[in-house]
Amino acid sequence: SDRLFEEIETDVTPAGAFTTPADAYASHYEHLAAVARLTGLLLRRGNAVFDVDPYGNRIYEEGEPAGLIDRRVDAFRRRIDRRLEMTPGAADFPLARLAREARLSWDEQLILVALLVQECYYGSPGLEAVECIKMVSRSPEELLGKRSLLTSAGALRRAGLVSIVDSVDGKEITGDLTIPRWLSGLLLGDDEVDALGSGAPAQQVELADVEARKVTQVVTASGKVQPEIEVRISPDVSGEIVALP
Repeated sequence: SDRLFEEIETDVTPAGAFTTPADAYASHYEHLAAVARLTGLLLRRGNAVFDVDPYGNRIYEEGEPAGLIDRRVDAFRRRIDRRLEMTPGAADFPLARLAREARLSWDEQLILVALLVQECYYGSPGLEAVECIKMVSRSPEELLGKRSLLTSAGALRRAGLVSIVDSVDGKEITGDLTIPRWLSGLLLGDDEVDALGSGAPAQQVELADVEARKVTQVVTASGKVQPEIEVRISPDVSGEIVALP
């Protein structure tokens, strides 16, 4: 994540200010790259926030304070929002459209982009699930609560946007997260891929207004027709009835 941040983000100061003015995005690639830079910052923040385990042992080398990175994160997020507002047609950017159709939160969008970055920048099939949760958590308390993002009831897995592999005893947080191939193509703007689809041609369906109707169905069957009311007529004595009054 350090390499990603140093490689593609150069105009944000430690205080969270920018050396260049915000302008409209020239393409959805530029927007996606901006969100990718933000995930790099967030991964750095995760290292800073969770640099000490519950037993007091330092996990990572001491680096930039989490509070300082937090200011950069907030400034970068506001900048992305401003640039989207300035960009005509931004609602049709692949990531924005996917977020709208799948009802994704900002944290869920960041997880998807982080996985795409791992694939496109580093050739890695995914990230550890726990690293994704750390990335979108500001504190250990948030980490515990945001585990729900990766449950089967969460939007990411419910819509088939991520898969969890190599988990231990089915525990989501212990596995690795990956995204399907069609989603990589969708986020990168491949024309033949539809949102929330596998790239297969869309199927046509017929629609009609709702109204009360009688449904008549013709069927074939064998058997004897039975009368609704049956009247049996017979004489009191043996004989034959030849006429009735």
